[in-house]
Amino acid sequence: MNCFTPDRLPVISGLANAYAVCDHWFSSVPTQTFPNRSFVHAATSSGNVINMWKTGKHFWDVGIFINQTKTIYNMLYDAGVSWKIYYGGPLLMCNALLIQDELWPFLLLGDYISPMEQFLKDAQNGLPAYSFIEPNFLCSQTYGPENDMHPAFAVIDTGAPTNALYGDELINTVYNALLQSPDWESTLLIITFDEHGGCYDHFPTPPPTAVSPDGVVIPPNVPGGSGFEFNRFGVRVPAVLVSPLIQPGTVCNTQFDHTSIIKTVSNRWLGGQSLTARDAAATDVSEVLTIPSSKARTDKPTFTPNPPPPFTGCGVQPLSDLQRAMVAAAAQRLAHKAKELIELGLIETTEHATAALDEREPRVRQG
Repeated sequence: MNCFTPDRLPVISGLANAYAVCDHWFSSVPTQTFPNRSFVHAATSSGNVINMWKTGKHFWDVGIFINQTKTIYNMLYDAGVSWKIYYGGPLLMCNALLIQDELWPFLLLGDYISPMEQFLKDAQNGLPAYSFIEPNFLCSQTYGPENDMHPAFAVIDTGAPTNALYGDELINTVYNALLQSPDWESTLLIITFDEHGGCYDHFPTPPPTAVSPDGVVIPPNVPGGSGFEFNRFGVRVPAVLVSPLIQPGTVCNTQFDHTSIIKTVSNRWLGGQSLTARDAAATDVSEVLTIPSSKARTDKPTFTPNPPPPFTGCGVQPLSDLQRAMVAAAAQRLAHKAKELIELGLIETTEHATAALDEREPRVRQG
């Protein structure tokens, strides 16, 4: 069992000590990235438990996870509540857009899905009620290195780990932007991870008492989840909560999963409406906000991240399984949405859109 020492990742470690850490936050389902990220957006994965269930010679032969159910963003939009997704990397590497069909119409409706640079501007001028920030999942010459803290899995042929220093630097960028924002005193920052990445945890997962979101049971003999009833949480994931309304050194022992984020947002702005039975049963994380807003903390702890190595290029390291799934999903989405994206002015040509994918070709081939 290995871990990062606090001095190695001083930002996330410092925030955990200065604000709150949750030691019973579990991924929503004991499986991969796409289904768990779908739970934080839609409170269900609609019966799917793997990123990519069929492989082929070409991207269009691959079976990719896509959820077609309503999301928390649809509910916020219908209620007239502001929201925005900020993504690292190119638009077609925005994971939420790749896996949630119901988000595509928002490309037509306004400024709802924006690059990370816009977050820094919005933090200065006033953020939407709910912001969701995605890291950069895929190294490219244009957008730089991955900063998603993705670990290595199995042997090196499946892709090297992301340098966690880039992720700590991203967290520091977000935190400092919030410290300087006029919204700081009313902001709760939740830092967590979709799943455990295969890393060991001595703490057992809860018994199979999780509420099934929609009653779906995976049929027998389906690869990757035969007979699964969506009644189990996954392995614990790190979760750090940051707000001037949190006492320093808080350790929260309450059990949460990713749908707790939806529950918190809904209780705050939507009168407790739910998307599925899972988020209806979830616990609101706002119990950690024990300081009255009239007595918000005035101290603003800051941290100095360890400088990551200078970025000199991506090399030809094979893509991880997650990156292969994202590239395949982006290629499929582009095939179906290119005309629409060009008309919106979000891309100039299909060649422009695939630039970040093309430069990964050696890694795709090796992977």
